[in-house]
Amino acid sequence: PRHVSLVDVDVPLGIQAPSKPNDLDFFLIVDESGSTYAKIGSNVSTNLQLAKQSTVAILTAFVKEHVPLLRRKGVLSEQQRVFVSVLMFHHGFRTIVDRLNVSDPASDLKRCCDSILADAPAGGTNFCSFATAMKAASAHTPDSLVVACVLTDGGAYDLPTFMNELHDLRSRVTDVRTVVVGFGAWVCEHTARRLQPHPHAMISAPDDPPAPRP
Repeated sequence: PRHVSLVDVDVPLGIQAPSKPNDLDFFLIVDESGSTYAKIGSNVSTNLQLAKQSTVAILTAFVKEHVPLLRRKGVLSEQQRVFVSVLMFHHGFRTIVDRLNVSDPASDLKRCCDSILADAPAGGTNFCSFATAMKAASAHTPDSLVVACVLTDGGAYDLPTFMNELHDLRSRVTDVRTVVVGFGAWVCEHTARRLQPHPHAMISAPDDPPAPRP
């Protein structure tokens, strides 16, 4: 069987050069609902463990490679501040990394990565919880550019309310871009497509029959 790890996914991230140096808020959002504790095929790691490993890989590459590249290309100016937040959600949400300043030499990237990999209780799949958290985190900089990368094995069970929350966020900041990375056998492609016109990636292991949902 063929197994796919999110660690190998190159998440697309690009923005148009702004007319002024807006702050950039990058959110990594990880679904830790009960179903993410399932395993695909003969994988030793659960879907959630793979997603957390992927989040660490994305965060590390974003801080060490993507931001410096965007600055060299002139997409981000040297004056622009870049912040990374990591949220995990089930029926509620947890803030794992709270606005890590990418440009601050004192920022402790290893501690952030260790916090992401730590264990925690599972719950439901409430997309609205992290949409509300993103609004709260962006409230202090209404002219910020927001990029959200959502790693999930499911979808929004209250999609209209979630889309309203996302629309409200878009009305409060300069711009919002979304990337959805789906993993496991129960990804809701409809939720991902509703976040268009921005790209989404559906990652699964099609050679493996889906296990019963927990």
